[in-house]
Amino acid sequence: MPKENYKTQVDNHLFLNDQYRKTIIKQIAESPVDSAKAYVYSDLHYYLYPDIIASVTGLTFESYLNQTYRSLGATSLMFNPYSKEMTENIVPTEYDSVFRQQLIHGFVHDEGAAMMGGISGHAGLFGNANDVTKLMQMYLQKGSYGGIRYILPEIIDRCTSYQFPESKNRRGLGFDKKDFNPEIKNAPALSSSSSYGHSGYTGTYTWVDPEYQLVYVFLSNRVYPTRQNNKISDFNIRTSIGDHIIKTIINNKN
Repeated sequence: MPKENYKTQVDNHLFLNDQYRKTIIKQIAESPVDSAKAYVYSDLHYYLYPDIIASVTGLTFESYLNQTYRSLGATSLMFNPYSKEMTENIVPTEYDSVFRQQLIHGFVHDEGAAMMGGISGHAGLFGNANDVTKLMQMYLQKGSYGGIRYILPEIIDRCTSYQFPESKNRRGLGFDKKDFNPEIKNAPALSSSSSYGHSGYTGTYTWVDPEYQLVYVFLSNRVYPTRQNNKISDFNIRTSIGDHIIKTIINNKN
């Protein structure tokens, strides 16, 4: 049960010391940086974004995003749906036998985001496919949606471009890009070099391709009841569906 100094809810029956968030931030600040200027897959800086956005906008991270999502009409996009009594619309995620020792339902799957109170820049956002599509459509339209400008076009172009193509690194800024090696199936094989998206650990996927005016959203839950099930990646299910969609678009053009 929550009590003084232990009110950060991690799951139904687990509460964390409220000061532990500072410990996480301190660990990130003190994490070593490799002297070699090479790519490393890391999301540590995303833990810091809520504080940065609050400092810049004067709003909490959650309030700032909620304003944007409401404006888009994407009202299902939210953090901590358990606190809003929205769990009846959400499938269980995984039975966590190690950390939380219970079935996770309505709480963020990522352990680090859970210890941040469910609100972080790297994980914790819930929503349905229709509303994720609205967000991705805004990106496809260079930061504009419903006659409202949310992000400058040059920012969209910068974030969705290859950052280090000379080293065959496929990453954009905050987005994944099609790998230079065709043997790596992170994106639909038929997608263009201008395409971008993101694949989630729990089985989610979204891909945008400006060449085909395509927004593709795939929401599944491959970790229920256990994360040991990896068939969705082994069989390239998400990217194969994307290829079928693009093939249909190409055939219709012809």
